[in-house]
Amino acid sequence: MSIQAGDHIGAVFADGDEFVATTLSLAEQGLREHARVLVLPDPGLVETVRLRLAEHGGAMRSALSEHRLQVLDVRRAQLRTGCFDPERLRAMYASAAGRSVADGFSGLWISVDMGWARPGVVDSAALAAFEAGTNTLFTGRRLTAVCQYGTRTFSPAEITRVRRAHPADLNGARFRHRLAGDGRGLALSGDADWSNQTAWEALTASLPDGDAFIDITGMTFMGVRAMAQLGQVAAARPHGMAIVATPGQSAYLRLIGVDRVAVLVSAREEAHETGLSRS
Repeated sequence: MSIQAGDHIGAVFADGDEFVATTLSLAEQGLREHARVLVLPDPGLVETVRLRLAEHGGAMRSALSEHRLQVLDVRRAQLRTGCFDPERLRAMYASAAGRSVADGFSGLWISVDMGWARPGVVDSAALAAFEAGTNTLFTGRRLTAVCQYGTRTFSPAEITRVRRAHPADLNGARFRHRLAGDGRGLALSGDADWSNQTAWEALTASLPDGDAFIDITGMTFMGVRAMAQLGQVAAARPHGMAIVATPGQSAYLRLIGVDRVAVLVSAREEAHETGLSRS
């Protein structure tokens, strides 16, 4: 499992062993990147997860003793006020990532058991909206997270809904995003399809007011809906928007009429063939 700084990944686990395996992979990679690592398991698994991490070797034990790697009850962070508060959670994650950088770390990497937001506590539509809305916190690449959804807690339909709000899936499509042009632009790379469509919509609509652009030259695949979303975003902006694209991408954008609402800026075609649509 490859994780990069700034990834916001939706994952599924069937039992505690699978949660620990994914968490261990994140912890190893995060520590190698000189990040602070925070693990938020179910309350009943806190000690088990801590012991399993410590058993993995001296480097992991050292990280735990030095608090570079911390294992905390998920309720301490997510439901501190006793209820689901999306704005507080967004502010908390942004602040924690900023503190980690101020403390000399490259950022904050998190593995979290999303069982705290189980049905009956948090509405699934509100949860998906929260996951999609947090994606802008990852653009600066100070925050990295794997949100783990248990199949014993969430239904297949609920899991599908929240996974679409994540740009990355452990076993599916994945796109990455970073700020460009002094914060006026968004550079995107990877694959965008139905499986991460909600995340794509949230991020492409997050550009600041005024002159702005989206650079899609790093995209290796975009479905029809992802392409069309670029036109919808541009049409809704009073000041318009530029799209930096390869010649092949530009041709497809013109085919579906995006050039009528956005300025297309052509960039050199990449050496590989860019995928345009599978769906």
